[in-house]
Amino acid sequence: MKTTYTQTYLEEFISNLYKSLGIFKPHQISEEDIAAKLGILFFRNNGPAFHTRVCGVDANYVDARDSPKKQREQFFHELCHVLRHVGSQSIVPFSFREWQELDAKRFVKCAAIPFDMVKDWDLDDPEIIKKASKTFCVTQELCQERLLQIRNRIYINKLIS
Repeated sequence: MKTTYTQTYLEEFISNLYKSLGIFKPHQISEEDIAAKLGILFFRNNGPAFHTRVCGVDANYVDARDSPKKQREQFFHELCHVLRHVGSQSIVPFSFREWQELDAKRFVKCAAIPFDMVKDWDLDDPEIIKKASKTFCVTQELCQERLLQIRNRIYINKLIS
């Protein structure tokens, strides 16, 4: 895909994070490795995904009963809370908690399928959703949302240039 694309602040944040962690290719994206490099404890348990901080140590939990693709998405959601949010969701105002959840949903899409890793892909390929799902180990639904997001930004760029 040779076109003009301006990354959002969030996409740049994730791109810089991945570069600092030595992640440049999809196969290098690993929940365990990312958590270890960031000093976050990571667990798969039989219960809902969540993040907690005890004595200054962050721990992310994902639901081991879900598919590996769903677990990866849960990991990125909880990682966003570690990297970008402050305060306990149980005591922050509802609107702030709501914003944090929306931010985490955006983060999941961008962290799971970084633009830098798909910028040369053919977005018109009829198999692109399946390819992205397999390559990035995330659900086809997430791939569809993320690739539509990228296509829309490219389209808007064409309109304004």
